[in-house]
Amino acid sequence: MWFTNSNGRPSLYSDAERRAYGQRKREEESAAWHSSFITVWRLKNERLWTDSKIAKWLGKPQSQGKYKVYYRKDVAAAESMPEFQEWLAPRLEKKMSKDQYFHYQPIGSQQPAQAPEKAERDIKGVMYDISTDAYQFLGRTDIVDYLSDWKSNKNRIKEANPELYRAILRFQRAQDALRQALNNSD
Repeated sequence: MWFTNSNGRPSLYSDAERRAYGQRKREEESAAWHSSFITVWRLKNERLWTDSKIAKWLGKPQSQGKYKVYYRKDVAAAESMPEFQEWLAPRLEKKMSKDQYFHYQPIGSQQPAQAPEKAERDIKGVMYDISTDAYQFLGRTDIVDYLSDWKSNKNRIKEANPELYRAILRFQRAQDALRQALNNSD
């Protein structure tokens, strides 16, 4: 199936799919960058470092474009030193007493699971997309019966409306993510 892009030319992918692909690639690049580097701003605001302690334990920062950064492995090594832990303890205690939502997590540890609220918001957005597609495809907004009969209609839907088929797959992935987030929060 051919789509017409915003310039009026035929394209294999819709503009929405191209935007989603670009967004996903940017997020992957950002995640890769953030897994290697940490900015001075994050050190100060999220890890409770000060300028003097940054200079003492990490030295001069590197430049990554407009950002001043340090390697995460260097920061993790500095934060694992006993004298750093001694220095950080009162600062961390004070910050935790003032800000109940502040969360300090060691750099090498596993990232927390996605919040269930975000997964629920994602599902609501995908459900809206699916119900819109289903209304256009079937002439109705009742998606529940349609999804319950999903297995028998799978190939027919894929041939008749590939966009709706992809929307239902997105919904199922979001639903699985919500289940996983809810299981991890227990």
